[in-house]
Amino acid sequence: MNPMIKSPFLANKSQESPKNIKKKKSDIAILQTRCEEMTHLFKEIKKPAKEIEAISEILQKLLMNMINEPENEKFRNIKKSNEKLKKTIFANNPLMKITELCGFSIIKEKTGDLFRNGLDIANLKIIKSDLDLAIRNFMKSNENL
Repeated sequence: MNPMIKSPFLANKSQESPKNIKKKKSDIAILQTRCEEMTHLFKEIKKPAKEIEAISEILQKLLMNMINEPENEKFRNIKKSNEKLKKTIFANNPLMKITELCGFSIIKEKTGDLFRNGLDIANLKIIKSDLDLAIRNFMKSNENL
């Protein structure tokens, strides 16, 4: 190759500043950390693995409903008074933390507390992938016990 002619591949590489490369690495680290934190939180739950798997399916369904129908507000708001969720997710501190990692935050209203998720579809899909992987990691670690 003529030393005066630069490869387009090398040109693109040299244009990428170290600052951008660091940003990309940190983005990846954040995603790994969320997944690892979810896996760790699943391990903290004092319930049988099969029960935890069933509870995690509720979280997966909540995320899938928002992904499939992003404009439907009923999927973005979860009432803290919801009986099924009160017995499963809201009664367990690690599950509450996982819910927050899934993008839900508590909103205080006169009619009662809500969990609200305002994330866009792209972020919801990433979080859903993290949750899926965390559940697989948790179940795999329980098989080895």
